[in-house]
Amino acid sequence: MQIGSAIAVSFEKLAAERKQLVQQIAVSIKKLLLELNPVMDFLCKYTCFRCENVCCDAQHVFYNEVDLFFFVGLGVSLPPFQTRANGFQIRCSYWVRNFGCLLERIFRPYVCTWFICERQLEILNETFNNRQKNYLEQLFCTIRRARLLLCSVFAENTRWK
Repeated sequence: MQIGSAIAVSFEKLAAERKQLVQQIAVSIKKLLLELNPVMDFLCKYTCFRCENVCCDAQHVFYNEVDLFFFVGLGVSLPPFQTRANGFQIRCSYWVRNFGCLLERIFRPYVCTWFICERQLEILNETFNNRQKNYLEQLFCTIRRARLLLCSVFAENTRWK
């Protein structure tokens, strides 16, 4: 991932206080994603491994720049490759039939951490009360805002404007 390497180099060039802010935001996002995990694991347990129309097949599921900012801010290795080897590959390289995704949720492209399909939405509506659903929506909103902040802080002093 050439862009990932460029992002890592840009991160190293940030002023110390900016670098620290990027790291703090990334850690906050990680905590929020980990809080989201039990709900998403519950929903996926009943749907993903059996699904015939996996969302992973969507051509628009890929690591974006903010995903890479997040990984760099956490100080973890960047993904070894994009979700597809080329523009013609339909199935995500990390998805395995009768199992699901091979990646730990926080290392997946962001869309993979929040997307809820129709069947999962049905399960969510059947299983969760309104207070739980509202909390879940607030969690999603907080993650989105933190990702926007991460992007703006990272891009402010780099070529990623």
